[in-house]
Amino acid sequence: MLTIFKKTDMHVKKENTIVQVSAGNFAIVQPGQNPVDNIMEKHKKFPLLVYLGSGISVLLVITIGAISLYFSEQQKNKEQLVEQAYMVLDNVKLVHQSLYEMEVSRHAYKATVALGFLKQYHTSSINIFSSLNMLSTLVKDNPKQLIMVNRLRQQIDSLLNFWQIQNNRSVNTPNSSTARLTLFGKIKLDDIGATVADIMSAERQLLAQRETSNRILRQRTNYTIIAGTLMILVIVSFLIYLTLRELKYRIVAYKKENELNRLKSSFVSLASHEFRTPLGAVMLSAALVEKYGELHSDDRILKNARKIKAAVNNMKVILEDFLSLEKLDTGKIKPRSESFDLVKLCENIKEEMTATVMHGQQLYFKHEGTESMVTLDENLIRNAIINLVSNAIKYAGDEAVIELTAEVSGDRVSISVKDNGIGIAEKDQKDLFSPFYRVKHTGNIPGTGLGLNIVQRYVNLMNGTITFESKPMQGTCFRMSFPG
Repeated sequence: MLTIFKKTDMHVKKENTIVQVSAGNFAIVQPGQNPVDNIMEKHKKFPLLVYLGSGISVLLVITIGAISLYFSEQQKNKEQLVEQAYMVLDNVKLVHQSLYEMEVSRHAYKATVALGFLKQYHTSSINIFSSLNMLSTLVKDNPKQLIMVNRLRQQIDSLLNFWQIQNNRSVNTPNSSTARLTLFGKIKLDDIGATVADIMSAERQLLAQRETSNRILRQRTNYTIIAGTLMILVIVSFLIYLTLRELKYRIVAYKKENELNRLKSSFVSLASHEFRTPLGAVMLSAALVEKYGELHSDDRILKNARKIKAAVNNMKVILEDFLSLEKLDTGKIKPRSESFDLVKLCENIKEEMTATVMHGQQLYFKHEGTESMVTLDENLIRNAIINLVSNAIKYAGDEAVIELTAEVSGDRVSISVKDNGIGIAEKDQKDLFSPFYRVKHTGNIPGTGLGLNIVQRYVNLMNGTITFESKPMQGTCFRMSFPG
């Protein structure tokens, strides 16, 4: 974290931070424990309570869902039992109604001897036994009711057999005997009526119990869902409060971070411009020293002068990388498409970079295709190519052959920089375009680790793509592709 102050004194104190003022009109703060850093570090992640509350809410939703499902199944079973009780009552009534219809049809047949009444008699008999079979199925899980239904079946069988015997004897039986038979049949009907009444009374009690149990279960289900929903609403409200509070803190931190970024941008711009003047003076002095060494044929002077020039050039490259990164971060670099000769540009770059190749290295340029004019940002393309070629020169190693290739077709523009040097280890390849990342085997070769990241961002600005292939000790090839 960097902060800039105008030079006013040799030492300035601000919020427990010591500012060392250097020769020039700017100084770099060596930060202690910055409150802004504390805020930003604190709010990089949401508080634990947010995650805990979210987990509890999810757990509650799952629990309430499971309880609701369980109670729903229980309620469904109880409703089936209630419906079953109603069906028992309906079938008992149907048995009693069919028995009454049989008696009416029997008396009507005796009085008229009409076959229609006999047919109704047999139909009612079939309905009775069908209802009895249904009753036996419905009450099979209730032993007491099953006993009464079986008793009712036996009573009805006995009555029907009695009626059959009575019908056969009615022609030859005296009036006194007929009266006795009729009385005996009435007693059987009364017994059947009493059994029907007992079954219906027991079933009504059972129905009342089942309806009460079903109502209690429904209320319990509703209370559980309401209570769970209220708990979820309370937790969600608390989470919303925590989230809003966290957003407030983050907005404050974001504003402070923007202010720091603005200060950093000002520093980078200031440093880049302010360093150029003393670096230019150092370079001029080194050139004069080099001339002096040449006049006096002093190899030591020449060697040291060249070291100074190399160090100044490295410093200029570092400043240019930081300045380019800052411009990219702040959106100051906008691509300006224009038509230019890519082949001519590559040839010029090849001529410029030939002077920087190391002893034993070779740099070639090759053009593929018949076209040479492209429509891109010439300045960004130039910087990207120089960066890739410069990397190949620095890292490919001695005796390396570096090949710059341009290919222009109708719908595609491709530029590649290939070398047969030491290559890039597989473990370094995934982070190669990350800012400030440098591969492990670079040794003392100077660099910032920004070059490839800057190239990639230049290529992206022009809607292009950059890819690479590399194998250890077999070389590396970077390829930039753009729509034609």
